[in-house]
Amino acid sequence: MVGKLLKGVRQLRIYIENNRDFLVNYSERYRNGGTISSAFMESTVNWVISKRMIKKQSM
Repeated sequence: MVGKLLKGVRQLRIYIENNRDFLVNYSERYRNGGTISSAFMESTVNWVISKRMIKKQSM
């Protein structure tokens, strides 16, 4: 069990090291008044999908 945990931690470390330029620092963004959530965009996408599904059902 410890071996699986260590393997997972190593893989996480490698992922973070390989992607550090793309990872977002949300606390810094929050302090600067930036966007920290994509909820608005997600709700818009869900709305569009639901409208398309309604059109398909009425055919």
